[in-house]
Amino acid sequence: MPVTEQQIVTTLLRERLAILTRIDAVLGDIHQAEDVLQDLSLAALDKRDSIEDLDHLRHWLRKVARDMAVDVIRRAGRRPAVLDASVLDRLETHWQRFDGLEAAEVQQILQHCIQQLSPYNRQLIEQRYRNNLTGRSLAEALGRPVNTVKVALTRAHRTLLNCLRRRLQHDAPHA
Repeated sequence: MPVTEQQIVTTLLRERLAILTRIDAVLGDIHQAEDVLQDLSLAALDKRDSIEDLDHLRHWLRKVARDMAVDVIRRAGRRPAVLDASVLDRLETHWQRFDGLEAAEVQQILQHCIQQLSPYNRQLIEQRYRNNLTGRSLAEALGRPVNTVKVALTRAHRTLLNCLRRRLQHDAPHA
């Protein structure tokens, strides 16, 4: 029996952060990722008669979200800003392990890890992603050399990633 409109909307709301993160990993632009998520939501509602159950819906959402993001890149004639398809293929199996986490849990873990950064690294991460600044723009805003900011961002990302790995290993449901 196909999924209902209510099931689609509930699933989209529950998994919004995970889906948006996957789209943003392809696009590297949160605003475009939001647009793709809106298009994905409409597409899911349009295709609901062909989606068999909730497991099929979750798989369908992940696959179509990625395909839609790649289409955005192709139409713009550019390369993926963050991760290419082969990397995303390898990550998909790891991401599925965390599908059981609620968005609020993931957000809490991320907030905890951001708070563990030094004040300077926290400022870099917050300005980079809150204001969607490139390395060069961030360097200009901070009055620092571009290379210095890029190296500091790389270190901040590594520290953040290590913290996320530790917390997710501890908090994630085990398959």
